[in-house]
Amino acid sequence: MSQSHMKALQLYLPLLAHHQHAVRQQACLIVLGTYGDRALTYLRRMTDDSDYEVRQSARLALLAMTEMTNQAIKVQSFRGMYIECLGRLRVYIGNHEIQHQDWAQSQSGRAGAQKVQAMLAYLVHCGRRGAHRAALGAAAWGGVFSDNSFARTLTSLQQVITMYANGSQDMEPALVVENDTCILDPQYYHTDVQLFERTFAQATEIEREQELMQAVPMYWQAIQLYGGPYMADIASARAWCRQRRDYLMNSFVIATERVAEQAFAAQQFHKCIDICRVAIDADPTADEPVIWLMRAAAAAGQRPELEYAYCNYLRATGLDKQNIDRSQDMVAQVYKELNGTNN
Repeated sequence: MSQSHMKALQLYLPLLAHHQHAVRQQACLIVLGTYGDRALTYLRRMTDDSDYEVRQSARLALLAMTEMTNQAIKVQSFRGMYIECLGRLRVYIGNHEIQHQDWAQSQSGRAGAQKVQAMLAYLVHCGRRGAHRAALGAAAWGGVFSDNSFARTLTSLQQVITMYANGSQDMEPALVVENDTCILDPQYYHTDVQLFERTFAQATEIEREQELMQAVPMYWQAIQLYGGPYMADIASARAWCRQRRDYLMNSFVIATERVAEQAFAAQQFHKCIDICRVAIDADPTADEPVIWLMRAAAAAGQRPELEYAYCNYLRATGLDKQNIDRSQDMVAQVYKELNGTNN
């Protein structure tokens, strides 16, 4: 869990530890609705926080969750693995974030650390189906690799997991190697991708069953959870994660577009513009956010903002070239309509 997400959850600690039962109950519902069962993992991680008050509040929060859910929750430090795959790859085992020097092998330096990270990333990408040795090596090295390099890198990955699991027997079977197949068993870790997808799915379900206004808070939560392109800093990932990366980015863009539509409907034009910029920064070719930004800019009287958004879209899509027919492009059609209403 990133520090920003951890701080967000810390805001609920006073409510989860509140003396009034109704307040604790409502806080539990919000936290579980947002983070699911992983909220318990995050709270357990907080019991190792350097701040005494945070540690105490986390313990009280876990007791409240026990009260509200009737689950047998362990009020003790977390010893599992959490992996951030959106944006820069970040791995936490227990309360320790694995740093570059933790990944590096003693005799292989920078390249060794990158290969260990790439191997872990591909195993997470493959999930419970695992990866054959040849596919794993090709994914980590981006091409040819030697048996010695593969064995040394896999051993390094095993050592990192074992070292920072603090001797926990629960983590020992996490990395399974047998019959030339390697599996990082998903039951021993969780990821920000899982949380993002769950939140986005809940938002779409709420919109389908109720209406957009009720779904906006959950869409906004999904936007906050999206830390950037999937496996962004794993160089070799470009060859094997493109489809997954595009899918997740598309979900993010849809979430921003839904929030932008609601902001426009509420005549919060500046908010609509700001939200659309976030989506366009992620994908300059995304047409819906550009359309909502242009509409909001026109409504707010910000003509330069409208013109810039349109020109940027044309450059990103290649529609800025001469003799290109734009008549079938939705962004171009809306731009033409807005020009007509502003002339």
